[in-house]
Amino acid sequence: MSAHEREDQFVEQVFPAELAEIRARRERVGLDAAAVDPDGAPSAERGLVGLAISGGGIRSATFALGIVQVLSARGLLRVVDYVSTVSGGGYLGSCISSLFNAPEAASIVAPTGGGAAAELGPVVDVDMNALDERPGAGEAVALRHLRNSGNYLAPGGILDRYRLPTLFLRGILINIFVFLPYVVLAVIATEVVYLGSHFGGIEPGDLYRFAPLVAFGTFVLLVLSYPIVSKLFVSRLAWRARNRYELTLALALLTSLVVLVLVPLIALASVAIDTTPHEARDALERAFWSEGFTPAIGAASFAIVAVMVLFLFAGKASANVARLRGRLALYALGLVVPGVLFASYLTLLVLSADSPFLDRSFGPDLDQGLMRPNFVEAMDDRGIELSPSATVVVRAPGSAWTIQDGEASYQISRVGEHLSLSWRDMWSASDDLPIFGLGIAIFLLNGLFVNVNITSIHGFYRDRLSQAYLIKVEDGRVVSNDRQKLSELNRPGSPAPYHLINVALNLQGVSDLDLRGRKTDFFIFSKHWSGGPRTGYCRTHELEAADRHLDLGTAMAISGAAAAPNMGRTTVRELVMILTFLNIRLGYWLPNPAAIHRRTLWKRLAYGLGVGPRFLILEALSRLDANRAYVNVSDGGHIENSAIYELLRRKCKTIIAIDGEQDPQLRFNGLVRLMRYARIDMGIRIDIDLASINRAGDGHSTRHHALGTIDYGGGETGRLIYIKLSMTGDENPYIADYAAHHPSFPHESTADQFFDEDQFEAYRALGFHAARRLFFEGDGLEAIVEKMSSDAGRDSPAGAAVPADSGRADRSVGREGRARTPPPPE
Repeated sequence: MSAHEREDQFVEQVFPAELAEIRARRERVGLDAAAVDPDGAPSAERGLVGLAISGGGIRSATFALGIVQVLSARGLLRVVDYVSTVSGGGYLGSCISSLFNAPEAASIVAPTGGGAAAELGPVVDVDMNALDERPGAGEAVALRHLRNSGNYLAPGGILDRYRLPTLFLRGILINIFVFLPYVVLAVIATEVVYLGSHFGGIEPGDLYRFAPLVAFGTFVLLVLSYPIVSKLFVSRLAWRARNRYELTLALALLTSLVVLVLVPLIALASVAIDTTPHEARDALERAFWSEGFTPAIGAASFAIVAVMVLFLFAGKASANVARLRGRLALYALGLVVPGVLFASYLTLLVLSADSPFLDRSFGPDLDQGLMRPNFVEAMDDRGIELSPSATVVVRAPGSAWTIQDGEASYQISRVGEHLSLSWRDMWSASDDLPIFGLGIAIFLLNGLFVNVNITSIHGFYRDRLSQAYLIKVEDGRVVSNDRQKLSELNRPGSPAPYHLINVALNLQGVSDLDLRGRKTDFFIFSKHWSGGPRTGYCRTHELEAADRHLDLGTAMAISGAAAAPNMGRTTVRELVMILTFLNIRLGYWLPNPAAIHRRTLWKRLAYGLGVGPRFLILEALSRLDANRAYVNVSDGGHIENSAIYELLRRKCKTIIAIDGEQDPQLRFNGLVRLMRYARIDMGIRIDIDLASINRAGDGHSTRHHALGTIDYGGGETGRLIYIKLSMTGDENPYIADYAAHHPSFPHESTADQFFDEDQFEAYRALGFHAARRLFFEGDGLEAIVEKMSSDAGRDSPAGAAVPADSGRADRSVGREGRARTPPPPE
């Protein structure tokens, strides 16, 4: 399917299915459904309203919770057609989709006079208040459940806290077994090449001396021949021919560099083959024996300490990659896994591979029919135990001998400066077969039983999120809704908005100018269709049939899979392999929507086998594309962290954007990136004045919100109501108290996913406060937008608007607002 066909698919199939769902919902909640005509392309004239909740882990979800409470109390949540979420915003968005996904929700949405509604005064059509607070009756059971689940990763006792490290260790051990057969295969190949080399009269030293010279000599020859070739073939040396020549030149140089790197590694392999297990043990004891520590313990302790030290500096190094020290630290950490695999390879060579080469000093003795003790010992080291009755038969003096030992015979011949045993005499069943058999057995077991989605920590993360956020209320109590299917959302009678769950499609293995260095593309899950511009879309129920683990909980966890080896534009290539090996893998391998429609016998077999070990290898090597039966998806924030992009694609007339990402300097990185993507990808311009949100002289923002104008082109416009995680200095006392004791509030690290009651309430109350200042008056969105426009005219300094294509976004967000509007009483 071409890019044009995929775009047509969105307009002709995906968008109409969403509109049909939105139209039915509008009818259920008593809104005008006539404007939502399922036919036609996206248009702002449809009057669609979208709510976007940004990434930022539980911090963003909890801040947004307070805002959603106010929207619900004001009757504004029911006018929202789409809820678009990414990463942590998906926690709350999935909770809304789960909580209101039933006809029984009708009893939940009945108007009440308590809770947030009572605080806000007169309200308009209060609905969807299952997350409300009721004065005198306490908070709603669903809200209490969310508050009690703030520490969702470890809600229990000490066993819960140790479960995650245990899962990491489990994954590491399984990953070792995934990589091990390939190490064994490398050992077999090395032994075959090394033991067979004497047939061509090649000594190991010949490779070390001549291979680099040949590789680099080829490069030099190509360089020096260019003036001659360009002179003789000037008429044929057009752009394409020059391009091919330059690529060939680059390949020759790269090959020479690879050979230079491989030569010392091959030399180490030769040393390992020539070293007996006894000699290796003696060397390790001399190197690591100290105060009763065995060599293995000493080596393991050294390796663990070295890796821990490197990890301590990894964060600072990745933040300072432009500096030499940071780059070197990342390279050192990135070499840990290749180093471990190479050490395993050398160890297996020592244990299983025996050198065919003997010292040339044995030649004169063999010519005389003598086998001295050192010769017998050398043969024993190579797995050949000679009896006292063994004799020497001289076939060619100085060049060929046969050792006859009963019915067994061993051929020795001169190769260069060494003596060499025959290849067939070197295969030792006692040494080689157990190791090779074990490698083959592990390879087969991996292929049959290992699913890299299951062995990752994705399942743990998904289950914890599901326990905390996928709930419903039955008979006044909270029950789990863990198995909620995506395709069964928005059941008849449900007042929930149509949910778009944003994830990132990782494409680190694709060299495509269209990606412009993003290394990823957009991808969504929704009730009817799932997919993206790169893969096309397939019906969600077909995707669920291809992957029986896919449901709302899985989609929510994928959208929040922040820690992964491949993270779109934020990928650190040097760390990909070690993150894979250490099983820091929250991402997910998903059936490719493009392949769902091509259910050939081969595709059915591929889906039947599942996500096997080879996908872990692809992940470790960053060979990710959209052409296989499975694609790799992760946190939607790895490409766009505001969740606004898909609402712009649908040309929503009004977008309410909740930005709870970590942004302590208030640089609006997520919004600025979204503005750039919208301008480049869709030709959509966003004008927004962010001055009032930026910090004034007292360190506080003037407002939590700003109003932007969306220019869709063709005379169509929309508006962006942008609410930012910020402090204005007039928050209630317990927010101020928490901020006083936690200086990084409200932008505490996203890595902190263990919220206690104080922390949860501070963020929820801050969201409630921010929305209350914005939505405290007005009968609907139009009145609120009109008020925001008049406030912006009074409060913003001249020229502070931020046009999307002006190139002034980064400068304008640093300006300070001046006027301050008194907040409504709380």
